[in-house]
Amino acid sequence: MIGLSRAAPPPDGLAIDIAYPLMDMDAWNDIVAEFSVDGDVRKGAGSAGTVFPELTMLNLQADEARVLGMRMDHAVLRLLRDPEAGQWSMNVRSDQTTGTLKWRQTEGKVVGRVSGRFARLGLGDDPADGPSLLPENGTGEISFDDELDMPAITLEADELRIYGHSAGALSLEGVKDVAAGNWRLESLFLGNGHAKVRGTGSRRLRGRQRGLSLKANAEVADLGAWLDGAGFADVMEGGQSVLKGGFEWRDFPWTHRKDRLGGSLDVQLDKGRFSKLGSRSAKLLELLSLQSVARLSSLDKGLTGLTQEGFPFDQLRGSVELSKGVAHARDYKVIRPVGTILLEGNSNIIDESLDMQAVIVPNLDVSGATIAAGIAINPVIGVGAFLSQWLFKNPLARAMTVRYRVTGTWDDPVVTEIKSEEAAVASGTKGAGPPAGH
Repeated sequence: MIGLSRAAPPPDGLAIDIAYPLMDMDAWNDIVAEFSVDGDVRKGAGSAGTVFPELTMLNLQADEARVLGMRMDHAVLRLLRDPEAGQWSMNVRSDQTTGTLKWRQTEGKVVGRVSGRFARLGLGDDPADGPSLLPENGTGEISFDDELDMPAITLEADELRIYGHSAGALSLEGVKDVAAGNWRLESLFLGNGHAKVRGTGSRRLRGRQRGLSLKANAEVADLGAWLDGAGFADVMEGGQSVLKGGFEWRDFPWTHRKDRLGGSLDVQLDKGRFSKLGSRSAKLLELLSLQSVARLSSLDKGLTGLTQEGFPFDQLRGSVELSKGVAHARDYKVIRPVGTILLEGNSNIIDESLDMQAVIVPNLDVSGATIAAGIAINPVIGVGAFLSQWLFKNPLARAMTVRYRVTGTWDDPVVTEIKSEEAAVASGTKGAGPPAGH
Protein backbone atom coordinates (compact mmCIF):
# COMPACT_ATOMS: atom_id res chain seq x y z
CA MET A 1 0.00 0.00 0.00
CA ILE A 2 1.30 3.45 -0.87
CA GLY A 3 -0.52 6.47 0.56
CA LEU A 4 -2.46 7.19 3.71
CA SER A 5 -6.11 6.62 4.67
CA ARG A 6 -6.69 4.33 1.73
CA ALA A 7 -9.45 1.72 1.40
CA ALA A 8 -8.85 -1.75 2.81
CA PRO A 9 -7.50 -4.27 0.26
CA PRO A 10 -9.45 -7.38 -0.81
CA PRO A 11 -8.67 -10.56 1.13
CA ASP A 12 -6.99 -12.43 -1.77
CA GLY A 13 -4.40 -11.37 -4.34
CA LEU A 14 -2.28 -8.26 -4.68
CA ALA A 15 -3.86 -4.85 -4.10
CA ILE A 16 -2.01 -1.66 -5.04
CA ASP A 17 -3.31 1.71 -3.86
CA ILE A 18 -1.28 4.76 -4.86
CA ALA A 19 -1.71 8.48 -4.36
CA TYR A 20 1.31 10.39 -5.64
CA PRO A 21 1.84 13.61 -7.61
CA LEU A 22 3.69 12.03 -10.55
CA MET A 23 3.34 8.42 -11.70
CA ASP A 24 4.86 6.74 -14.77
CA MET A 25 2.97 3.44 -15.05
CA ASP A 26 5.01 2.45 -18.11
CA ALA A 27 8.23 2.68 -16.09
CA TRP A 28 6.69 0.69 -13.24
CA ASN A 29 5.63 -2.00 -15.71
CA ASP A 30 9.28 -2.36 -16.76
CA ILE A 31 10.34 -2.67 -13.11
CA VAL A 32 7.75 -5.35 -12.43
CA ALA A 33 8.96 -7.24 -15.50
CA GLU A 34 12.49 -7.33 -14.04
CA PHE A 35 11.14 -9.17 -10.98
CA SER A 36 9.44 -11.77 -13.14
CA VAL A 37 11.39 -15.03 -13.32
CA ASP A 38 10.46 -15.64 -16.95
CA GLY A 39 11.10 -11.97 -17.79
CA ASP A 40 7.70 -11.37 -19.33
CA VAL A 41 4.81 -10.39 -17.09
CA ARG A 42 2.68 -9.68 -20.15
CA LYS A 43 1.90 -13.38 -20.43
CA GLY A 44 -0.67 -12.78 -17.70
CA ALA A 45 -1.01 -12.35 -14.01
CA GLY A 46 -0.36 -15.52 -12.11
CA SER A 47 1.74 -17.15 -14.86
CA ALA A 48 4.32 -19.65 -13.71
CA GLY A 49 7.48 -18.19 -12.23
CA THR A 50 6.24 -14.71 -11.36
CA VAL A 51 7.41 -13.28 -8.03
CA PHE A 52 4.33 -11.13 -7.34
CA PRO A 53 0.95 -12.65 -6.44
CA GLU A 54 -1.93 -12.23 -8.84
CA LEU A 55 -3.16 -8.64 -9.08
CA THR A 56 -6.71 -8.09 -7.85
CA MET A 57 -7.03 -4.32 -7.51
CA LEU A 58 -5.16 -1.18 -8.53
CA ASN A 59 -6.16 2.31 -7.46
CA LEU A 60 -4.16 5.29 -8.69
CA GLN A 61 -4.48 9.01 -8.14
CA ALA A 62 -1.90 11.38 -9.59
CA ASP A 63 -1.58 14.99 -10.68
CA GLU A 64 0.09 13.62 -13.82
CA ALA A 65 0.38 10.01 -14.97
CA ARG A 66 1.71 8.22 -18.04
CA VAL A 67 -0.13 5.09 -19.19
CA LEU A 68 0.81 3.33 -22.46
CA GLY A 69 2.62 6.48 -23.52
CA MET A 70 -0.48 8.65 -23.00
CA ARG A 71 -0.37 11.65 -20.70
CA MET A 72 -3.17 11.91 -18.12
CA ASP A 73 -3.50 15.01 -15.95
CA HIS A 74 -5.51 14.88 -12.69
CA ALA A 75 -5.72 11.14 -13.22
CA VAL A 76 -7.91 8.73 -11.26
CA LEU A 77 -7.56 5.10 -12.36
CA ARG A 78 -9.19 1.99 -10.90
CA LEU A 79 -8.42 -1.54 -12.13
CA LEU A 80 -10.51 -4.33 -10.59
CA ARG A 81 -10.70 -8.10 -11.13
CA ASP A 82 -13.61 -10.38 -10.32
CA PRO A 83 -11.81 -13.70 -9.60
CA GLU A 84 -14.90 -15.87 -9.96
CA ALA A 85 -15.98 -14.50 -13.33
CA GLY A 86 -12.47 -13.76 -14.58
CA GLN A 87 -13.76 -10.29 -15.47
CA TRP A 88 -11.51 -7.23 -15.51
CA SER A 89 -12.64 -3.62 -15.63
CA MET A 90 -10.58 -0.46 -15.81
CA ASN A 91 -12.08 2.97 -15.19
CA VAL A 92 -10.01 6.04 -15.92
CA ARG A 93 -10.80 9.71 -15.47
CA SER A 94 -8.44 12.51 -16.47
CA ASP A 95 -8.34 15.80 -18.34
CA GLN A 96 -7.40 14.02 -21.57
CA THR A 97 -9.12 10.61 -21.35
CA THR A 98 -12.20 9.38 -19.51
CA GLY A 99 -13.80 5.98 -20.01
CA THR A 100 -13.98 2.26 -19.27
CA LEU A 101 -12.33 -0.90 -20.60
CA LYS A 102 -13.68 -4.40 -19.88
CA TRP A 103 -12.36 -7.86 -20.73
CA ARG A 104 -12.34 -11.47 -19.52
CA GLN A 105 -9.12 -13.32 -18.74
CA THR A 106 -8.49 -17.01 -18.08
CA GLU A 107 -5.11 -18.48 -17.12
CA GLY A 108 -3.38 -15.27 -18.04
CA LYS A 109 -4.99 -14.97 -21.50
CA VAL A 110 -7.71 -12.64 -22.72
CA VAL A 111 -10.88 -14.52 -23.70
CA GLY A 112 -13.50 -12.99 -25.96
CA ARG A 113 -13.88 -9.39 -27.02
CA VAL A 114 -12.33 -6.40 -25.26
CA SER A 115 -14.80 -3.52 -25.11
CA GLY A 116 -14.00 0.14 -24.54
CA ARG A 117 -16.37 3.03 -24.03
CA PHE A 118 -14.97 6.55 -23.65
CA ALA A 119 -16.52 9.97 -23.23
CA ARG A 120 -13.22 11.37 -24.49
CA LEU A 121 -10.03 9.75 -25.71
CA GLY A 122 -6.81 11.73 -26.13
CA LEU A 123 -3.91 10.51 -28.29
CA GLY A 124 -0.70 12.50 -28.52
CA ASP A 125 0.37 15.45 -26.37
CA ASP A 126 -1.77 18.58 -26.46
CA PRO A 127 0.52 21.65 -26.69
CA ALA A 128 -2.01 23.55 -24.55
CA ASP A 129 -1.20 21.23 -21.62
CA GLY A 130 2.32 22.63 -21.36
CA PRO A 131 5.50 20.58 -20.81
CA SER A 132 5.20 17.28 -18.97
CA LEU A 133 6.67 17.02 -15.47
CA LEU A 134 7.57 13.36 -16.04
CA PRO A 135 10.99 12.52 -17.55
CA GLU A 136 11.13 11.22 -21.09
CA ASN A 137 11.31 7.45 -21.42
CA GLY A 138 14.55 7.79 -23.43
CA THR A 139 13.53 5.63 -26.40
CA GLY A 140 10.61 7.52 -27.91
CA GLU A 141 8.88 4.15 -28.27
CA ILE A 142 5.83 2.70 -26.53
CA SER A 143 6.11 -0.80 -25.12
CA PHE A 144 3.38 -2.80 -26.87
CA ASP A 145 3.08 -6.55 -26.87
CA ASP A 146 3.89 -7.64 -30.43
CA GLU A 147 1.39 -10.49 -30.16
CA LEU A 148 -1.41 -8.26 -28.78
CA ASP A 149 -2.99 -11.32 -27.25
CA MET A 150 -6.70 -10.50 -27.45
CA PRO A 151 -9.17 -12.09 -29.90
CA ALA A 152 -11.17 -8.94 -30.75
CA ILE A 153 -11.88 -5.38 -29.68
CA THR A 154 -14.75 -2.92 -29.91
CA LEU A 155 -13.94 0.71 -29.14
CA GLU A 156 -16.23 3.73 -29.03
CA ALA A 157 -15.48 7.32 -28.05
CA ASP A 158 -17.78 10.32 -28.07
CA GLU A 159 -14.78 12.53 -28.84
CA LEU A 160 -11.34 11.58 -30.12
CA ARG A 161 -8.67 14.24 -29.69
CA ILE A 162 -5.38 13.87 -31.60
CA TYR A 163 -2.56 16.10 -30.36
CA GLY A 164 -5.20 18.35 -28.80
CA HIS A 165 -7.42 18.64 -31.89
CA SER A 166 -10.92 17.19 -31.97
CA ALA A 167 -11.51 14.59 -34.70
CA GLY A 168 -15.13 13.84 -33.75
CA ALA A 169 -16.67 10.58 -32.58
CA LEU A 170 -14.79 7.28 -33.02
CA SER A 171 -16.09 3.76 -33.53
CA LEU A 172 -13.99 0.76 -34.53
CA GLU A 173 -14.03 -3.03 -34.49
CA GLY A 174 -10.96 -5.21 -34.86
CA VAL A 175 -10.31 -8.96 -34.96
CA LYS A 176 -7.04 -10.83 -34.58
CA ASP A 177 -6.08 -13.06 -37.53
CA VAL A 178 -3.70 -15.60 -36.02
CA ALA A 179 -2.87 -17.28 -39.35
CA ALA A 180 -1.94 -14.01 -41.06
CA GLY A 181 -0.11 -12.65 -38.03
CA ASN A 182 -2.02 -9.37 -38.03
CA TRP A 183 -5.05 -7.51 -36.78
CA ARG A 184 -7.91 -6.80 -39.16
CA LEU A 185 -9.64 -3.47 -38.70
CA GLU A 186 -13.06 -4.54 -39.91
CA SER A 187 -14.75 -1.18 -39.55
CA LEU A 188 -13.74 2.37 -38.70
CA PHE A 189 -15.89 5.47 -38.36
CA LEU A 190 -14.61 8.88 -37.40
CA GLY A 191 -16.36 12.21 -37.63
CA ASN A 192 -19.38 14.38 -36.88
CA GLY A 193 -22.09 16.26 -38.74
CA HIS A 194 -19.54 18.19 -40.81
CA ALA A 195 -17.25 15.32 -41.91
CA LYS A 196 -17.37 11.53 -41.88
CA VAL A 197 -14.50 9.08 -42.44
CA ARG A 198 -15.12 5.38 -43.04
CA GLY A 199 -12.48 2.76 -43.63
CA THR A 200 -10.94 -0.65 -43.11
CA GLY A 201 -7.38 -1.76 -42.54
CA SER A 202 -4.95 -4.01 -40.75
CA ARG A 203 -2.18 -3.87 -38.21
CA ARG A 204 0.72 -6.25 -38.78
CA LEU A 205 2.15 -7.32 -35.43
CA ARG A 206 5.70 -8.35 -36.25
CA GLY A 207 8.38 -8.47 -38.90
CA ARG A 208 9.85 -5.75 -41.11
CA GLN A 209 6.42 -4.68 -42.33
CA ARG A 210 4.83 -4.34 -38.89
CA GLY A 211 2.61 -1.31 -38.51
CA LEU A 212 -0.77 0.06 -39.58
CA SER A 213 -2.38 -0.02 -43.04
CA LEU A 214 -5.59 1.87 -43.71
CA LYS A 215 -7.92 2.51 -46.65
CA ALA A 216 -10.53 5.20 -46.09
CA ASN A 217 -13.01 7.53 -47.76
CA ALA A 218 -14.05 10.88 -46.33
CA GLU A 219 -17.18 12.84 -47.14
CA VAL A 220 -17.02 16.45 -45.97
CA ALA A 221 -20.14 18.60 -45.97
CA ASP A 222 -18.46 21.70 -44.53
CA LEU A 223 -14.69 21.57 -44.26
CA GLY A 224 -14.50 25.02 -42.66
CA ALA A 225 -16.87 24.07 -39.84
CA TRP A 226 -14.98 20.81 -39.27
CA LEU A 227 -11.65 22.65 -39.08
CA ASP A 228 -13.14 25.13 -36.61
CA GLY A 229 -14.26 22.24 -34.40
CA ALA A 230 -10.83 20.64 -34.68
CA GLY A 231 -9.18 23.78 -33.31
CA PHE A 232 -8.13 25.36 -36.63
CA ALA A 233 -10.37 28.41 -36.42
CA ASP A 234 -10.82 30.86 -39.32
CA VAL A 235 -8.81 28.78 -41.79
CA MET A 236 -11.60 28.13 -44.29
CA GLU A 237 -15.23 28.93 -44.96
CA GLY A 238 -17.41 26.28 -46.56
CA GLY A 239 -15.88 23.62 -48.77
CA GLN A 240 -17.52 20.35 -49.80
CA SER A 241 -15.04 17.53 -50.25
CA VAL A 242 -14.58 13.89 -51.17
CA LEU A 243 -11.25 12.34 -50.15
CA LYS A 244 -10.06 8.84 -51.01
CA GLY A 245 -6.78 7.41 -49.80
CA GLY A 246 -4.70 4.57 -48.53
CA PHE A 247 -1.92 4.87 -45.96
CA GLU A 248 0.76 2.72 -44.34
CA TRP A 249 2.58 3.71 -41.17
CA ARG A 250 5.45 1.36 -40.42
CA ASP A 251 6.15 0.63 -36.74
CA PHE A 252 2.99 2.45 -35.63
CA PRO A 253 1.98 2.62 -32.78
CA TRP A 254 5.37 1.58 -31.41
CA THR A 255 6.86 4.77 -32.87
CA HIS A 256 5.41 7.86 -34.57
CA ARG A 257 8.16 8.66 -37.09
CA LYS A 258 6.98 10.71 -40.05
CA ASP A 259 9.55 9.16 -42.41
CA ARG A 260 7.80 5.79 -42.00
CA LEU A 261 4.45 7.14 -43.18
CA GLY A 262 3.46 6.51 -46.79
CA GLY A 263 0.43 6.32 -49.04
CA SER A 264 -1.69 8.27 -51.48
CA LEU A 265 -4.62 10.68 -51.36
CA ASP A 266 -7.05 11.93 -54.03
CA VAL A 267 -8.62 15.31 -53.25
CA GLN A 268 -11.84 16.83 -54.60
CA LEU A 269 -12.86 20.05 -52.87
CA ASP A 270 -15.56 22.46 -54.11
CA LYS A 271 -16.82 25.94 -53.27
CA GLY A 272 -14.68 27.16 -50.42
CA ARG A 273 -12.62 30.09 -49.24
CA PHE A 274 -9.33 30.18 -47.37
CA SER A 275 -10.36 32.88 -44.94
CA LYS A 276 -7.20 33.37 -42.89
CA LEU A 277 -4.66 35.23 -44.98
CA GLY A 278 -1.08 34.39 -44.12
CA SER A 279 -1.95 30.96 -42.74
CA ARG A 280 0.01 27.88 -43.76
CA SER A 281 -2.98 26.56 -45.68
CA ALA A 282 -3.26 29.59 -47.95
CA LYS A 283 0.12 31.35 -47.82
CA LEU A 284 1.59 29.69 -50.92
CA LEU A 285 -1.58 30.19 -52.97
CA GLU A 286 -1.82 33.80 -51.84
CA LEU A 287 1.82 34.45 -52.71
CA LEU A 288 1.45 32.91 -56.16
CA SER A 289 -1.64 35.03 -56.79
CA LEU A 290 0.03 38.24 -55.61
CA GLN A 291 3.05 37.50 -57.78
CA SER A 292 0.68 37.05 -60.72
CA VAL A 293 -1.05 40.33 -59.91
CA ALA A 294 2.26 42.16 -60.15
CA ARG A 295 3.12 40.36 -63.39
CA LEU A 296 -0.28 40.62 -65.08
CA SER A 297 -1.91 43.76 -63.69
CA SER A 298 -1.29 45.56 -66.97
CA LEU A 299 -3.54 43.04 -68.71
CA ASP A 300 -6.55 43.21 -66.37
CA LYS A 301 -7.12 45.63 -63.50
CA GLY A 302 -9.62 43.19 -62.02
CA LEU A 303 -6.77 40.96 -60.87
CA THR A 304 -5.87 43.45 -58.16
CA GLY A 305 -8.69 42.03 -56.03
CA LEU A 306 -7.36 38.51 -56.35
CA THR A 307 -6.75 37.93 -52.63
CA GLN A 308 -9.10 40.42 -51.03
CA GLU A 309 -11.40 38.97 -48.35
CA GLY A 310 -9.60 35.64 -48.29
CA PHE A 311 -8.82 33.21 -51.07
CA PRO A 312 -11.99 31.82 -52.72
CA PHE A 313 -11.96 28.86 -55.10
CA ASP A 314 -14.50 26.94 -57.15
CA GLN A 315 -12.63 23.65 -57.33
CA LEU A 316 -9.51 22.11 -55.85
CA ARG A 317 -8.38 18.84 -57.43
CA GLY A 318 -5.25 16.74 -57.12
CA SER A 319 -3.38 13.67 -55.99
CA VAL A 320 -0.69 13.41 -53.34
CA GLU A 321 1.73 10.50 -52.92
CA LEU A 322 3.74 10.18 -49.71
CA SER A 323 6.94 8.16 -49.27
CA LYS A 324 9.78 8.40 -46.76
CA GLY A 325 8.61 11.76 -45.48
CA VAL A 326 8.26 13.37 -48.92
CA ALA A 327 4.85 14.29 -50.37
CA HIS A 328 4.65 14.49 -54.16
CA ALA A 329 1.76 16.53 -55.57
CA ARG A 330 0.64 15.80 -59.12
CA ASP A 331 -2.27 16.98 -61.26
CA TYR A 332 -2.94 19.54 -58.53
CA LYS A 333 -5.09 22.44 -59.65
CA VAL A 334 -6.92 25.25 -57.91
CA ILE A 335 -9.67 26.67 -60.12
CA ARG A 336 -10.79 30.19 -59.21
CA PRO A 337 -13.15 32.80 -60.64
CA VAL A 338 -10.22 34.84 -61.97
CA GLY A 339 -7.83 32.07 -62.94
CA THR A 340 -6.36 28.64 -62.35
CA ILE A 341 -3.25 27.55 -60.46
CA LEU A 342 -1.48 24.30 -61.37
CA LEU A 343 0.99 22.85 -58.84
CA GLU A 344 3.41 19.96 -59.13
CA GLY A 345 6.42 18.83 -57.12
CA ASN A 346 7.62 17.74 -53.69
CA SER A 347 7.13 18.86 -50.11
CA ASN A 348 9.12 17.36 -47.24
CA ILE A 349 6.85 16.83 -44.22
CA ILE A 350 9.85 16.38 -41.90
CA ASP A 351 11.80 19.60 -42.50
CA GLU A 352 8.77 21.32 -44.16
CA SER A 353 10.73 22.30 -47.28
CA LEU A 354 9.28 22.92 -50.76
CA ASP A 355 10.53 21.99 -54.24
CA MET A 356 7.69 22.66 -56.65
CA GLN A 357 6.69 24.46 -59.81
CA ALA A 358 3.47 26.30 -60.57
CA VAL A 359 1.63 27.72 -63.56
CA ILE A 360 -0.94 30.54 -63.27
CA VAL A 361 -3.57 30.84 -66.02
CA PRO A 362 -5.76 33.96 -65.64
CA ASN A 363 -9.28 34.04 -67.08
CA LEU A 364 -8.75 37.27 -68.98
CA ASP A 365 -10.72 36.65 -72.15
CA VAL A 366 -12.43 33.92 -74.13
CA SER A 367 -9.13 32.22 -74.94
CA GLY A 368 -7.97 32.18 -71.34
CA ALA A 369 -11.35 31.02 -70.09
CA THR A 370 -11.34 28.19 -72.62
CA ILE A 371 -7.93 27.02 -71.42
CA ALA A 372 -9.00 27.15 -67.78
CA ALA A 373 -12.17 25.23 -68.60
CA GLY A 374 -10.07 22.57 -70.32
CA ILE A 375 -7.89 22.25 -67.23
CA ALA A 376 -10.98 21.85 -65.06
CA ILE A 377 -12.48 18.94 -67.01
CA ASN A 378 -9.17 17.17 -67.81
CA PRO A 379 -8.61 14.65 -65.00
CA VAL A 380 -4.88 14.18 -65.60
CA ILE A 381 -2.67 17.05 -66.69
CA GLY A 382 0.74 17.87 -65.27
CA VAL A 383 2.64 21.12 -65.55
CA GLY A 384 5.01 19.82 -68.25
CA ALA A 385 2.22 18.32 -70.36
CA PHE A 386 0.13 21.47 -70.01
CA LEU A 387 2.96 23.70 -71.16
CA SER A 388 4.04 21.56 -74.11
CA GLN A 389 0.66 20.32 -75.36
CA TRP A 390 -1.66 23.20 -74.53
CA LEU A 391 -0.16 26.49 -73.62
CA PHE A 392 2.68 27.09 -76.07
CA LYS A 393 0.46 26.26 -79.03
CA ASN A 394 -1.49 29.45 -78.29
CA PRO A 395 0.64 32.63 -78.42
CA LEU A 396 -1.99 34.74 -76.63
CA ALA A 397 -2.38 32.19 -73.85
CA ARG A 398 1.39 32.00 -73.54
CA ALA A 399 1.60 35.75 -73.06
CA MET A 400 -1.03 35.66 -70.32
CA THR A 401 0.41 32.74 -68.35
CA VAL A 402 3.15 32.86 -65.73
CA ARG A 403 5.30 30.01 -64.48
CA TYR A 404 7.06 29.87 -61.10
CA ARG A 405 9.59 27.81 -59.20
CA VAL A 406 8.61 27.37 -55.54
CA THR A 407 11.28 26.68 -52.88
CA GLY A 408 11.77 27.63 -49.22
CA THR A 409 9.59 26.29 -46.41
CA TRP A 410 5.92 26.10 -45.50
CA ASP A 411 6.23 29.17 -43.28
CA ASP A 412 8.45 31.09 -45.71
CA PRO A 413 7.88 29.99 -49.34
CA VAL A 414 10.08 31.55 -52.01
CA VAL A 415 8.42 32.07 -55.40
CA THR A 416 10.67 32.83 -58.38
CA GLU A 417 9.30 33.51 -61.85
CA ILE A 418 10.61 31.34 -64.67
CA LYS A 419 11.15 33.46 -67.74
CA SER A 420 9.31 32.48 -70.89
CA GLU A 421 12.48 31.37 -72.73
CA GLU A 422 13.52 29.12 -69.85
CA ALA A 423 10.00 27.79 -69.46
CA ALA A 424 9.80 26.89 -73.14
CA VAL A 425 13.02 24.87 -72.95
CA ALA A 426 12.02 23.14 -69.72
CA SER A 427 8.47 22.30 -70.72
CA GLY A 428 9.29 19.33 -72.92
CA THR A 429 10.21 16.61 -70.45
CA LYS A 430 11.60 18.31 -67.37
CA GLY A 431 9.43 18.47 -64.24
CA ALA A 432 9.52 17.69 -60.59
CA GLY A 433 9.36 13.93 -60.14
CA PRO A 434 7.94 11.80 -57.38
CA PRO A 435 9.95 11.12 -54.24
CA ALA A 436 12.46 8.30 -54.11
CA GLY A 437 10.89 4.92 -53.90
CA HIS A 438 8.11 5.56 -56.47
